Amino acid sequence: MKKIALAAIAVMTFSAVSAEEEVVVSEQVAPAAENAFNAFYLGLGIGGSFIKHEVKGANEKSNRFIGSVVLGAGKTFKQKFYVGAEALMDFTKSKTKTVKSENKDIELKYQGITPQIAARLGYVNPCWKTLFYGKVGMAFNKGKVRDIAANTEASKNKVGLVLGLGAEKMFCKKFSARLEGDYNFGGKHNGNKFNKGFTIRALAAYNINY
Repeated sequence: MKKIALAAIAVMTFSAVSAEEEVVVSEQVAPAAENAFNAFYLGLGIGGSFIKHEVKGANEKSNRFIGSVVLGAGKTFKQKFYVGAEALMDFTKSKTKTVKSENKDIELKYQGITPQIAARLGYVNPCWKTLFYGKVGMAFNKGKVRDIAANTEASKNKVGLVLGLGAEKMFCKKFSARLEGDYNFGGKHNGNKFNKGFTIRALAAYNINY
């Protein structure tokens, strides 16, 4: 009887140790939790554009309401660090203003469409499901100046540096909302600067996770 009891205790001890080892192994090989920011995304938004043109003797601002569309993708590393890239386009009504430059009437035209490409680098707070990011990219600026008296016009396309900051909140696996602001350093040609200033956007995006 004593031998049977000792054998039973040995079997129970071995089973408990084996179970603990299985739990440890299971915990080690468990896959990392899915991150909702690992996704392709398409978004729409609205905002405000606060830019200016600088010509000789004049500094003219133009504040306008804008619509935006964005397409991009991103990846999170170690569940915290985010890297992504996107193409964005702001739409608004083109605008023309007349100013005095060196005693001449000059007509400035503000472009209606401003494309940009950018990289986003940031930090993901998994508890809040929120991404805090910085943005660096290039905007495609177009400047157009017309001398009214001489009836001559000059236009130039220039790439300008864009820097920005923003935050994005994930509400489920498919939808997110973000608020961001960026500064376009604009273009420069023959001493004239154009499309230089701030843009603020609120965007909603549909995400396709991978």
